[in-house]
Amino acid sequence: MQPLTLTQLAALAVQQDPDMAAARAQTGIAQAELLAAGTPPDPSLYIGFEALLGGPASMSFIAGSLVEDVSPLITSSVNVNAAKAHLLQVNAGILWQEWQVAAQAEQLGVALSGEAARTALRAICGQPG
Repeated sequence: MQPLTLTQLAALAVQQDPDMAAARAQTGIAQAELLAAGTPPDPSLYIGFEALLGGPASMSFIAGSLVEDVSPLITSSVNVNAAKAHLLQVNAGILWQEWQVAAQAEQLGVALSGEAARTALRAICGQPG
């Protein structure tokens, strides 16, 4: 079995790091926030009916109203742009974390390979470890 290269070691560290898995979950949350920011608000419909039971009136009472909050429609583009920026920020943070994990794994790999070479050299020269 061949030893891992530094690139393979770094990729394995990035894939298996539990902190990276948690950070990647933040991408899903930011994507959901972006979707919610672009979704128009739900209108509300109210309908009322009162039957005529007696008296001088000639017909039953019917009322209705349709209510729509227009403020989310006005601020929609700002909210979508803010959600996009947040998603980009989350993605950039994940890339930075991945780079740090990969660099640390490569550093440890170099240190371990140096120790292995030093141990092998000592064994060849007959020096105690």
